[in-house]
Amino acid sequence: DEGEIREMGVVVSLKEGFGFIKCCDRDARMFFHYSELLDSAHQIQVGDEVEFAISEDMSAIKRLHAIRVRVVPKGTIQMESVSSQIYKGYVEREPCYSSRSPRKDSNRESESGLISCCINGARETLPFEINSFDLRGATQF
Repeated sequence: DEGEIREMGVVVSLKEGFGFIKCCDRDARMFFHYSELLDSAHQIQVGDEVEFAISEDMSAIKRLHAIRVRVVPKGTIQMESVSSQIYKGYVEREPCYSSRSPRKDSNRESESGLISCCINGARETLPFEINSFDLRGATQF
């Protein structure tokens, strides 16, 4: 559709007939059905970079899903930027390790943890995964 808002992400999980995309612009994993793939000849794989539109699932309250999913060339998406500067902050939310189905917990959009900090005078909330950093030598409580 002309003028529709397109988002970008990376395919992180594939199941029988559906999968999940880790979004670039929001702290979320977005559900998609294989029928929403624009290039049906492409064999979708974990790690594929994609662009898509968002639609609200009418069968579930406040649940969003990806529609009109199109694979883009590798290297199109930059998921994170890395700074050599050290910032101090605090953990606002720990990552969730639940293996429950998204259908059983439809209000939960993400399993990422959140860190709050101040960057260049602006308060930022940054998502993180437990495997994003090395915990060896970290203080244990």
